[in-house]
Amino acid sequence: MAATADVSSKMELRTSHEPDFDTGFEDPDTSATRFDSALEQLVGSPLADWAPGGVSPFPLLHVAEGAPLVHEGSPTRCVHLVQAGHFKIYRTGEDGYEHVLGFAGRHEVLGCDGMATGCHASGAMALEESWVYSLPPADIQRLCRLLPHFGARWQAALATQIARAGEVAWLTSTVGAEKRTARFVILYARRMAGEGQSARRLRLRMCRRDIASHLGLAHESVSRSFTLLADAGILRVDNREIEILDPEALHRFALTTRGYPEASVRRTPQHRARGCDAAVAPGCA
Repeated sequence: MAATADVSSKMELRTSHEPDFDTGFEDPDTSATRFDSALEQLVGSPLADWAPGGVSPFPLLHVAEGAPLVHEGSPTRCVHLVQAGHFKIYRTGEDGYEHVLGFAGRHEVLGCDGMATGCHASGAMALEESWVYSLPPADIQRLCRLLPHFGARWQAALATQIARAGEVAWLTSTVGAEKRTARFVILYARRMAGEGQSARRLRLRMCRRDIASHLGLAHESVSRSFTLLADAGILRVDNREIEILDPEALHRFALTTRGYPEASVRRTPQHRARGCDAAVAPGCA
């Protein structure tokens, strides 16, 4: 990956805009000013206000589906800002098992874990055709000096990554596979809303095995959980296409730590007979 040119001689501070940083959780209809470019969104100003000619000094890289963007243990030369597409973030154990730590989408920053130690502790792989801006850490510091408001926005971007860790703790704080899966759907829907997409009709970019690794579950347990939620009338599941039919019931079910409250999930005789061990839906792998 080619190193990015020094931007200190290219950037000029012309004006300052300070819309609130988009954390990805606001409703699309009420969020602060949004820009087409993830870089403009991060900086909080149009390129024309700080980059000569309105041209980004940072390269926009194409990452093919299934291609790695960040390698575990590699030196930290850049952090990456997602312009389009989605990634999975993972760490490989000594036994070769890949643990999926999380997922990242548009306007999120990848590779921040390497800024403290100088090498990346986790890897990142594209789940679909994607594009990212590559920002060397030294140039991020220059942006902070050139654009006074950028420092606060960069801190907000890093805080968003910390918040993701809190989401994982919430996901795994309940024992049941169905509860964890329901919570995953809620968080995924919230993130899609933050990207300006539908929060009810979802397309999962990741496979069931990646979801299972992220939730600390067996692959079969995730498939059974989607089947349970579909049979209960809460979701419509068609392979990676998910539609939330009853958002209130989904939230009630996800927020309970035990059992199947009658107010949230209407268990069918089939579930009672099998102890809610619903059959795996064809094509859900």
